Amino acid sequence: MSELASLEKSLLDLLSRLDSTTCPLILGGGYGLYLRRTLLVRKGTRTLLEHWPDARSTNDLDLFLRPELLCDSNRLSSLKSALDELGYTPVKGAEHYQFRKDDPDGFIKRGIKIDLLTGPRSSFDGTGLRVDERRVRPNPSVKVHAHPTDEAVTLIEHLQEVEFQIAESEPSASRSVYLPHPFTYLLMKLFACRDQVDDSAKGNGSHHALDLYSIVAMMTEPEWEQAKAMATANANSEIGREAHRIVFDLFDSITSQGLLVMRANPYCSDQLQLSDFIDLIQVLFQ
Repeated sequence: MSELASLEKSLLDLLSRLDSTTCPLILGGGYGLYLRRTLLVRKGTRTLLEHWPDARSTNDLDLFLRPELLCDSNRLSSLKSALDELGYTPVKGAEHYQFRKDDPDGFIKRGIKIDLLTGPRSSFDGTGLRVDERRVRPNPSVKVHAHPTDEAVTLIEHLQEVEFQIAESEPSASRSVYLPHPFTYLLMKLFACRDQVDDSAKGNGSHHALDLYSIVAMMTEPEWEQAKAMATANANSEIGREAHRIVFDLFDSITSQGLLVMRANPYCSDQLQLSDFIDLIQVLFQ
């Protein structure tokens, strides 16, 4: 759990140098799921399924930038300044949207990595920004890009605000970060699982498959109702139709390919309610 503590410290260091209003960040990925889990446990919130996998470590902070932020270089420049001040350097081959630095506490041997992402490329139609499948480039350049995530069509819907106190000596010194809605997480993880399920070098998408279980299991009843409405609203879109296909190709039964790679994950225990998971995800993407 020391790795997760290092990531929390890195996130707080970054947030402390930003204005949450002018440079709001959406936290996704494995650490975003861990933060959701922590909040649910702390509040004792009832969720759809009782049993969850153990939390797994990660060295990434996946930060999603809203389209309007990428269209405003003046606001975006504060993020680049914060990354520079904290000692992050661009990752070769993914310059300007992946950054890395050594973990100052030494817990994360691979170093701490920040991935900058955004929503679908279609969000930038008519903005004049240079957009391709790898990156969105703000204009004028501030040496911060974002990798587009076409399946995140609901990225800014029903965001959950999480407030952090930055300094114990100053109760008013707080910053916010936002978590995507579980339905948005599901879309991203379904596509990630699809892309890796036949790739043994990437573990056949085993972590993504188990994350899908966690996302469904940790939904609250209000979030479930919102997810059903979001699924219905997007059912006839290209992304919605592909999500349906992935679910019924990979998660149709306990012996489907997606369930097999999920069950092969070392974090998957016999306690997990896999049959209930199958029923729920099929209802959502029926």
